[in-house]
Amino acid sequence: MNSMKKILIPTDFSENAWSSLIYAVNMFRKVECTFFLLHTIIMRESSITNFSNNKLNTSKEKANNELIKLKKNAENIKLNPNHKFEIILSFYHLDDAINFTSDKHEIDFTIIGTKGANNTIESILGSNTTRVIKNIKQIPTIVVPNEYQFKGLNRIVMLSDLNHTMDDTLLVPVKKLSEDNNSKLSLLHLSKTEKLTDNQTEELKSLETILSKYNFSFHQISNYTNKAQYVNEFIEEVSANMLVLIYYRNTVLEKYFKKSLTTTMCQNLKTPMLILPNKN
Repeated sequence: MNSMKKILIPTDFSENAWSSLIYAVNMFRKVECTFFLLHTIIMRESSITNFSNNKLNTSKEKANNELIKLKKNAENIKLNPNHKFEIILSFYHLDDAINFTSDKHEIDFTIIGTKGANNTIESILGSNTTRVIKNIKQIPTIVVPNEYQFKGLNRIVMLSDLNHTMDDTLLVPVKKLSEDNNSKLSLLHLSKTEKLTDNQTEELKSLETILSKYNFSFHQISNYTNKAQYVNEFIEEVSANMLVLIYYRNTVLEKYFKKSLTTTMCQNLKTPMLILPNKN
């Protein structure tokens, strides 16, 4: 029997945020869950001194009423009687609020939506989502494409250069999702050469051992010209429902965010991305 999971869903009460909530409830439809619906109110320092108590109270009351309404709507979904919903109103920046809430409630996943269709990563993901991803401390974060509908989780693709160690602890969120959804796991390795180095070979062997119970498969693409294109084509080819990336500061994922790979992928993003924070 699956243990209860705690899922954090930031919301600005938009359609994007509602889509993320619907996705989350469906993905964990068979699991006992508490969903924490988080809304943040941020006031600029310059406005705080001029912010009367009445205005502040009005803002808080409006946000709290919206949260209560959102909670009622979520409870009406009724996919699982063991789904519970809690509301949180915070005055921290979103990334700080997520980190604080995660520590306090031992959150398993944060699920946040995308928005926009321009060529900057902030426009594609939204400035809040971008900030959250770049500042996550220990919370696995699922980024859901706008208006994406949950279609099952039959296959999860992990993207790796095999140059960093993915140990058992780091992969716990992926294994949990696989167990809950009976998902196949595929590792996609992009390389300029077909032959793996000795260290890469050892890392692959380690992963094969760790993930042997999860219908694990290894795939390699060499001599590619466009990373984003090949990743998207592979996801489509194997009918994957999620792409997994690991956030290594100052390395792979930060480059992923700075270069055209992410921009290109997000412009055509049809598959949710699970971003795992590396704690080292």
